[in-house]
Amino acid sequence: MTALNDDLPDDILIMRDLLNEVADLYLNLHSIEIVRTQETSKFDADRDALLVNISRSTLADELEHATSIYLFESAHELKALSILLDRNQIAGSMEVISRAVIERCGRVSWLLDHNEDVTPAVRSARIALEIAVSWQHYRQIIQSFYPGSHDAVKVANARFREMRSQIEVTFQEIEKEQIIGSDGELTSSPEIKSWVLGGVAYPEYTQLATWAWYGASEDSKRAKATYSMLCAFSHPNIAASREHQFMSEGNVTFRYEIPYINRVISNSVAAFDKAFQSFTSYFDRNFDSVYNVLNSVHDRWPLLEDIDETT
Repeated sequence: MTALNDDLPDDILIMRDLLNEVADLYLNLHSIEIVRTQETSKFDADRDALLVNISRSTLADELEHATSIYLFESAHELKALSILLDRNQIAGSMEVISRAVIERCGRVSWLLDHNEDVTPAVRSARIALEIAVSWQHYRQIIQSFYPGSHDAVKVANARFREMRSQIEVTFQEIEKEQIIGSDGELTSSPEIKSWVLGGVAYPEYTQLATWAWYGASEDSKRAKATYSMLCAFSHPNIAASREHQFMSEGNVTFRYEIPYINRVISNSVAAFDKAFQSFTSYFDRNFDSVYNVLNSVHDRWPLLEDIDETT
């Protein structure tokens, strides 16, 4: 994409506007009337199993909070993409933000998976792993910033240990990865992301790409390939970066074909669409209204196939 800010192609302008429309739909969700579409929502059906204390809240609270926040952050990332498109400043940033959307939406779709095999116990294990792994990583960050005697470290350690103890009491079937300790003996890994709670394992980021678009039952080869591509452009990788560079009069210019932009942006919207629909239907909000708007966005999205013709 080489157009000036005041002369953007029509397809780019359409994507920009639709990104805002999709994001605003979630950010304005509080103004959508909550309607009971069935006698018992999926959340209500799971609630008893989720009313388990985990640190200073319950798994039910954590499930609603985590999925709400991940969608909130994703909505703002979609808005950031719309601003980059509007200002013709996507180089070095578009894939980074798209990847962030897909990672968050993959988490939401994993946590709120509607598959019949996802029992209340399975969902409890998933949200327990999500919160525990998040806290473990956060504690490691705090420990790297402050000395062990600092109050922030003490608080983070205490909350994490409390949560880990509650998980070990709540979930009787826990498989812990065996590693070789500093003494040369086999010992259980302290990394909770390697634990399996009642048969439930914590997904890696490449697996989240499958969750973001398809769910666990689909072939994930294409999803993983797409996610790997986004990672290549997110990390410092001069070989990948050169795919968008060409020399003009001795200067390096970045060039993005509109169909390529479409693929990256539409993948982000598709992930958000799936996660958003899972959220509204799981918590029994006005699913029909959300579904109709998202379908309308899909119908108006530019269809661009040939990556060589349009620049």
